[in-house]
Amino acid sequence: MRKILFVLILFIVFDVHALYGQKDTSGLTHQKIKNFSFLHVSDTHVSPFFEMPEDFSKLRSYGCIRTIKDLNEVYMEPYNISVPKPSLVIVSGDICEFSVPGVTWEVNQKYYEGIDMPVYYIAGNHDNTWVSAASKFRDLYGGLNYSFDYGGCHFIGLNSATIQEPIQSFDEVTVNFLKKDLKKVDPRTPVFMYFHHPLYGGGFASKYDCDRILDLIRDHNVVLLMDGHGHSAIKHVYPGVDGVEGGSTFGDDPSKVGFNIVNIKDNKLYVAYKQSDNDNATKGLLEKELTEKSDYVKIAFASPKENEVIKKGNIQLRVGVSTSLSGLTGSSYELDDEHTGEMSQAGSHLIAEVDIDDLCNGAHFIRVKFTIDGREYQKSISFFVDKPGREDMGVAKWRYKMAGSSQSTPLIFNNTVYAGSNDGLLYAVNEEDGELEWTFNAGAEIISSPAVYQNLILFGAGNGEFYALTTMGKVKWSYDARAPVYSSPAVDEAGVVYFGNNKAELTALDADMGDVIWINKDARFSVESKPFATDKNVYFGSWDGYLYSVDKKSGETVWKKFGPKNIELETNNRYYGPADNGPLVTSDKVYITDRGYIAGIYLLDGTYEKAISKTCSAIGFSEDKTSLYLRSTSQPLSKTDLDGNVLWESSAVLGRFPVTPLEKDGKVFVCNNTGMFNAIDAETGKVLWRYQVTPKLYVMSGLSVNDGVVYTTGMDGYITAFSNN
Repeated sequence: MRKILFVLILFIVFDVHALYGQKDTSGLTHQKIKNFSFLHVSDTHVSPFFEMPEDFSKLRSYGCIRTIKDLNEVYMEPYNISVPKPSLVIVSGDICEFSVPGVTWEVNQKYYEGIDMPVYYIAGNHDNTWVSAASKFRDLYGGLNYSFDYGGCHFIGLNSATIQEPIQSFDEVTVNFLKKDLKKVDPRTPVFMYFHHPLYGGGFASKYDCDRILDLIRDHNVVLLMDGHGHSAIKHVYPGVDGVEGGSTFGDDPSKVGFNIVNIKDNKLYVAYKQSDNDNATKGLLEKELTEKSDYVKIAFASPKENEVIKKGNIQLRVGVSTSLSGLTGSSYELDDEHTGEMSQAGSHLIAEVDIDDLCNGAHFIRVKFTIDGREYQKSISFFVDKPGREDMGVAKWRYKMAGSSQSTPLIFNNTVYAGSNDGLLYAVNEEDGELEWTFNAGAEIISSPAVYQNLILFGAGNGEFYALTTMGKVKWSYDARAPVYSSPAVDEAGVVYFGNNKAELTALDADMGDVIWINKDARFSVESKPFATDKNVYFGSWDGYLYSVDKKSGETVWKKFGPKNIELETNNRYYGPADNGPLVTSDKVYITDRGYIAGIYLLDGTYEKAISKTCSAIGFSEDKTSLYLRSTSQPLSKTDLDGNVLWESSAVLGRFPVTPLEKDGKVFVCNNTGMFNAIDAETGKVLWRYQVTPKLYVMSGLSVNDGVVYTTGMDGYITAFSNN
């Protein structure tokens, strides 16, 4: 009887460990927590420089940062304690105003010169957009995500700033880094995490984007999340964890300029904001006891499972909870943040039947929320619905999960799908069944969409290398562009490949051998969009605010003109550069849209003719090149003639990403910001069928279509093949 009872107890223990994901901590070490303090600085916004300035005294944020040099003991007024000289500095993003062109990063480093403590940076949207700082972080820390230990605590820097996009997201590289890093940390160790964007703030694709981060840290002793972006010194209360925002080191009101002091003393945590013109930290943000471990209830989905594919019926939602439900006062679910329902108790589980008859086929997420003894808990998972036989919806043919997210439009060539990822790999996947054929490690993120010339796959990477691979994944040649290559290449009929880089160069190479034909260096800021080559000229936009026409033979600039928004403003503002959606050219006109979202028409001599949209984020040709498709930030997709006269408007509102609509075989294929795909009749604008590509995570890549099957990638890390057949 004792033996049977022992086996039963052992089974229950193993079952609990399996259900709630408890981990073996026997090989991990837990150090004693020291008393120490550190600074949390945010949003310095150092201006761009191409030459080192002679006088730093009037530069933005310089005065505030220099006060750090003389900091010693600091008095925290709200808590009536004095804290020791800070041991380190955390900078939670927006280090620079326009990323890192020229010597901007070197100027930033001068701000901290002589400050005898280590400075740890994380990127903000201003750092990763126009001239992404990803290569700087690779040099400093090995990547945009990193961690270190100090004083018995663990510090994790996470990237929330999308590369070459001003929108926040947690990509799969970041999610996978966090998973791997936390496995090395004893659950009792206090963990400080920092990133730029406040969780659940406007700009994330969905709440689920943030849920994925919080759900990963539940089992660990995460004591504080630090962020920036809002230029305010405030406290955040996230589900299960506290957060603070770091204010800003510049502004018109000196009383608001400063940074946070964070202090750990005798197992208590204190955070207060110190204005740079005040010797004391005067604004209290957080005071709390440090605990031995996380006391967050463990939650496990018994049904549906993570990434389960549902092909019929409803969802039988069943969730296990690792504590008594006697104090339960409410439980519910939220489906895609659009549908809600109540849950009921069944023993130690919470259950509900979730009606998904009207749910679009594709990727979705569900969040459970409940309250026990007055405290709220939650957890989310993603899943797929692929019910066949629905005329107005697609069905997945296959999915392949990469180790990173992708902003790279897939290339289909000779029965293989090629897609780049921000994990640094180019993936070659079988077009028919989605099986991996090979990967190629480019050494840095691949934002560029690959092109093909004869049997060579051409693309650039964030380490400045431009590659020509055989269809077996072998390097035929590579070229060092000396700066990140995020521009998708254009190849002309003569076998010349054109692409831009983050050093503001447009390069022309022989596509067969990789020999340099010419390099145009006339732009001032990065060239990230795809150029357009005609028989005589190459056209491209730059983040310096200009549209360029370059002689195809010599590489000399023929003309440069303001982008449409800057023409309207009658001044050059880099924020509105015509730089992230490449130009289109006909026999007599050039079309381009800019970050001011004005789509304009130019004549071939550079004369500006007119604006045809004030809300355009991307522009594309019809298949026969006699019409245009205009993607809008806020209005439905529209089709116009080549003079901009509207032919139809669809019902599909797509959003701000600079992703060009694609027409093929009488249909227009588009995907909105958060993954809702639409197939639209090219003649009438009627939506024919839809498919949800991601669980409301961003889709920043374009679409490819072959034999009626659509291929795309997303920030969820999947290459997805789907159709309406």
